[in-house]
Amino acid sequence: QMLRLVLVLVLLAHQAAGRSFVPFPHGASLRRGRRIYNEDAISASCIAHGQPVGCDMAGCVSMQVFGVYDGHTTASPYLRAGDHASEFAAQQLDSELAAEWSRSGDVAASLDAALRRIDLEFLQQAAAGGWKDGTTATVAVLEQSLLTLGNIGDSAAALVTARADGAWKAQIVTRGHTPRDPVERRRIEMTADRGVQGYVDTTSVVWRVQGQLAVTRAIGDRDLRPFIDSTPDITQVDLNCSCLLGLVASDGLWDVVKPAEAAMHLQGMLPHVGPVSYTHLTLPTKRIV
Repeated sequence: QMLRLVLVLVLLAHQAAGRSFVPFPHGASLRRGRRIYNEDAISASCIAHGQPVGCDMAGCVSMQVFGVYDGHTTASPYLRAGDHASEFAAQQLDSELAAEWSRSGDVAASLDAALRRIDLEFLQQAAAGGWKDGTTATVAVLEQSLLTLGNIGDSAAALVTARADGAWKAQIVTRGHTPRDPVERRRIEMTADRGVQGYVDTTSVVWRVQGQLAVTRAIGDRDLRPFIDSTPDITQVDLNCSCLLGLVASDGLWDVVKPAEAAMHLQGMLPHVGPVSYTHLTLPTKRIV
C-alpha cells in the first residue's frame, strides 16, 4: 500500500460560549509515504464577520474550518498529475463557505453548497486543462459548541472522549464512500452513461469503480462521471459533552491505525488535555444529508 498520512488535530477541551469564540488550538501533519509525489492537501482557517481570516489572528471568530483532501489520479503513479483537485479544494473552501454562510446563515446547508460548488468549478477547470484527477474531502466546521462535518470519499473524522477510568477512546463520526458499501455499489451498478454500464471490479482486495477508483464519491474525476458522485454527507455533532479533541485524516492513517489506537497514542502525546470529569460516553450525532 502507498501509505499517505494527513492529520488535522483540533482541541475541544473547552466549549465556546456566545456567538463568537477564540480559535481553538490545532495542529496538522502531512507526510508522503512510498508514492513519488504527494497529492494530498490540508486547510485550516477561520471565518470572522463573513470573511476568511487566519486562525492566528487576535480576537474572536464565528467559525473554524479544517479540511483534509486526499488527491488521486488514474494516471501513472510516476506522473505528478493527482494534486490539482486537492489543492483547488483546499484553496477554495474557506471563501466558498464564507460566501454561502453569509447568504443563508445555516452552516450545514452552507457546507453542502460550498462543496458542491467547488466540485462544479473544478470540473470546469479540469476540462479546460485536461486534468483527470480528483480528491476526497473531509471538512470540519466548528461553530460555538456545534461541529458540522462534510465528507466526500474515504477520509474520515473522529472525536475523542474519555471513559470513566480516564482512558481515551475515539469514535468515527463520518460515513465513508467506498465500493464495498452496498448502497454505493447499488447506485453505481444502476447507472449507465452513453452505453457504458456502471460496475464495481471485485476481483482484487481493493474494489474499484469501473475497475479504476477505490472511492465512490469525489471532487473531480471527470472521466468517471456519472459513476463517481460528489454529493457530500453532512453530519452535525453537539459538543456539549466531554469531547477532548477531533481528528480528521485520510485513509493513509485509518487503513493502518484503528480509532482506539489513535486515541491511545494521542493520550500519550497530550496527557494534559481533558475536562475535569468524564461522564459522557456516547457522542450525540445527527446526520443531516
